[in-house]
Amino acid sequence: MEAWEPNLNWITPHLAVGGAFPMERAGDLAARLAIRAVVDCRVESCDDAAVLEAHGLAFLHLPTRDHHPLTQAMLQ
Repeated sequence: MEAWEPNLNWITPHLAVGGAFPMERAGDLAARLAIRAVVDCRVESCDDAAVLEAHGLAFLHLPTRDHHPLTQAMLQ
């Protein structure tokens, strides 16, 4: 597999935000970066929950339109 760098920034030592990633790199997120969960906020697409879970990643899909905030109800 080619070298790959994830499109993310660490906000705190335990929270990163970033863009979409290729599903075949889910293992890299878990093993190399110790990421344990993914929250996908895209309306137009959705990560593959089964692939993420196979790599030990918890998954939550909160479809949110661009330029609109997540609602309190969605977060609860």
